[in-house]
Amino acid sequence: MVPGDNPPVNNPTWLQVEAALGKLTGEETENSVYLFKEYGEPPYLQVTGETGYYMVEFFDENSYMLINPAQEDSDEEIEIAGFGIINDFPVREVVSLDMAIQAAKTFFENGQQDPSSVWK
Repeated sequence: MVPGDNPPVNNPTWLQVEAALGKLTGEETENSVYLFKEYGEPPYLQVTGETGYYMVEFFDENSYMLINPAQEDSDEEIEIAGFGIINDFPVREVVSLDMAIQAAKTFFENGQQDPSSVWK
């Protein structure tokens, strides 16, 4: 796990991961958490955003964004801090902390996308 700009945490516990996700504030040093099966190699998961607004991206040979099913067909955008910048992001890609935690927990447990979620 790599929490923000901090050094990697090897073999973190789920409680450490969950705590790091809860600290995402959108500030430059606290805006992303990366989870790796093997550090620096796909597959991995990035959770980014700010309090109340999160984006989750899964990487393997391709990349997939976790989609908010309540906004799946929306073309609206929202300005938030994510991926190290403040920018407009599609609201369909902005999820709750609970959704972000579920995706991270699934990846933490088995290194895969959460099959109960929508990914595009």
